[in-house]
Amino acid sequence: MARTNTKIVSKYYDNMQQDSWNLGFEYESENGNPPSAIKAQGAKQQQTVFINKANNQVQVIFSNGEYDADLVAAVAAEFTAIAAQFAPEPVEGE
Repeated sequence: MARTNTKIVSKYYDNMQQDSWNLGFEYESENGNPPSAIKAQGAKQQQTVFINKANNQVQVIFSNGEYDADLVAAVAAEFTAIAAQFAPEPVEGE
């Protein structure tokens, strides 16, 4: 009987700087499909942020600081870019 691989899960850890925020992203892909959840966390001086996206829901938590709309927009754009990297390659002639 031959062994058959049924699932490949790849875990990703990315870093990014946005203004003075040091951000880390964590997500995983199963069989090359877009991630179903992406987590971002960051720190800036004494402030922290946690932004989680699961399916179409986004949760944003700021601690020890004010809400930063520019940061949230940058992270949302990065979430979109992360999902786009898993888009299927276009087929020639389509």
